[in-house]
Amino acid sequence: MANVKISNLPAAADIVSSDVLPVVDDGTTTTKKATFQQVLDYVTGSTFNDLSVTSLTASVTGTFAGDGSGITGVTAEWDGSHTGNASITGSLFVTQTISGSTITGSTIEATDITVNDGTVSNDLQVDGFLGVNTAPGSYALSVAGEVRTTGTYRANKNGYDVLSFINQPQTSGGHYVAMGMASQTEARITAAGVTPNGNSLTFYTSEDGVESESMKITDSGSVGIGTSTPAAKLDVSGSLIADVALSGAVGSEIASTSYSLSADDRGKTLLFSSSATQGITCSSGLGTGYNATFIQLGSGQLELSASAGVSLLNRQSHTKTAGLYAAASVVIISSDTYLFSGDTSS
Repeated sequence: MANVKISNLPAAADIVSSDVLPVVDDGTTTTKKATFQQVLDYVTGSTFNDLSVTSLTASVTGTFAGDGSGITGVTAEWDGSHTGNASITGSLFVTQTISGSTITGSTIEATDITVNDGTVSNDLQVDGFLGVNTAPGSYALSVAGEVRTTGTYRANKNGYDVLSFINQPQTSGGHYVAMGMASQTEARITAAGVTPNGNSLTFYTSEDGVESESMKITDSGSVGIGTSTPAAKLDVSGSLIADVALSGAVGSEIASTSYSLSADDRGKTLLFSSSATQGITCSSGLGTGYNATFIQLGSGQLELSASAGVSLLNRQSHTKTAGLYAAASVVIISSDTYLFSGDTSS
């Protein structure tokens, strides 16, 4: 009860405990009397039996406990901690820390919010820096620990996916990383299991909404450009333009008297060093454009033969190298058709 100060009241006398005040009881027309001390004891006592508040601004400096369900129309500002569940139907203004299990409501404005084992069931907007298991740094989001998502992770800027990890690609199964215009057919990298212990990487590009496979890296490390089945560490289907000279590797010396060409020999220079005739089999299925060069380092001639279904062509129908230090080569000019040329003999 507030004090009322009136100065210079004529014929005023000091109040004593025995003074009697008229009191209207319970809104009836009956007027009763009570001593001033009785009224004072009632107002300043520890219990307010009936109190109706239509407008109240409360400031709590200690602990605010309870669910607040009996308070309406109140803006509460306190310097302490909330120890129970809070159900707020209006706005909540906090200057320190909130800790508890659940916070629900339409608006929360706070300088420091801590939620322990809590759930945010609606939208959460942070107009500043957010730290998860770490203090907020100079980034919009700072996370200490592992970040997981069961759906799509998407980093988007100006309507374009800077980077997104998507769990269902548009044209094939598995997971993939996409970059490009959001909601459109994007450039993407797909990882697909091809063996029990391996994965391949396929690079897709998109033009006018049409997706196409541009490059593939197999689980064994072979790279195919324009082909999904590379036959060598680098297999290019189409034209290759380079501003430097391209040269094949020189292989180890081969002393065996019998050798079959393989995909690994593509573009290589093969050295043969036996003193006996060395047979070279032109294998099938090595692909158009395949080429290899032979050097006879031993006294034994190199003699070429064709496997089943393979044709071996030479201008003079030669099948052998001419002698010591002779160099010759083969090129597959069409499917399983070898052209043999160089320092040759019959």
